[in-house]
Amino acid sequence: MLCLHTLNLNNFDRIWDWTVEKETIQPIFNKTCRVYRQIAHIAIKAIKEISMKLDDLLSAMTPEIYQRLVQAVELGKWQDGVPLTPEQKEYSLQAVMLWQAKNNHDPDHMTIGTNGQIAIKSKQELKAIFQSEMVAKLKPQSEE
Repeated sequence: MLCLHTLNLNNFDRIWDWTVEKETIQPIFNKTCRVYRQIAHIAIKAIKEISMKLDDLLSAMTPEIYQRLVQAVELGKWQDGVPLTPEQKEYSLQAVMLWQAKNNHDPDHMTIGTNGQIAIKSKQELKAIFQSEMVAKLKPQSEE
């Protein structure tokens, strides 16, 4: 019998030298399993409710709101200059990551793609990206 942990009553006496009879342990073990199942059921129900609320939040989040949250998390302050509280920063970062996981079909370096994985580009890929975006290349003037 397995129940959210690795106790196996059939092999109990081989694993440990128990002086207590299996009949004494069995009811306690069964009650523990029932409690764990109830906790798991409650947790799954709560996760489903949270998931539905998160879906509502993400569907209401426009790309403009996403960009403002990204900027706020990166700079540590809102657009009006007011610093983010640690709680605001934490929740804003979570919202950014969730939005990326749902909507970021072409992830940049160190962002989350729709597959849920962080996109990590190689040094060569990053060089190619930044060199193609280069506006001007300045050369120092020689002193002659």
